[in-house]
Amino acid sequence: MEKKKIEFYNPAEEKTDYAFWMLKTPQERIAALEYLRNQYLTVSNRIRQRPKEFLQLLNQNKVEYLVVGGYAVAFHGYPRYTGDFDVLLYSPE
Repeated sequence: MEKKKIEFYNPAEEKTDYAFWMLKTPQERIAALEYLRNQYLTVSNRIRQRPKEFLQLLNQNKVEYLVVGGYAVAFHGYPRYTGDFDVLLYSPE
């Protein structure tokens, strides 16, 4: 399966995503789903817990932060498995 990166700059571009996937065969779409699913499932439970532990440390130390990226997007209703965890830390300086 050919790997491609698709970025959305506004919600209207979701139509572009749909159009892209409709050009693929059902088998290619299922293969893409399986690829994403396998990426997600290969991460061990210990690794998946690290973002939670990291946020607990930030909270314990009263660090101001903002979760951005895939986790934030998923929280607000559009899950996309990106494989990373993005945090913006506040620095008063």
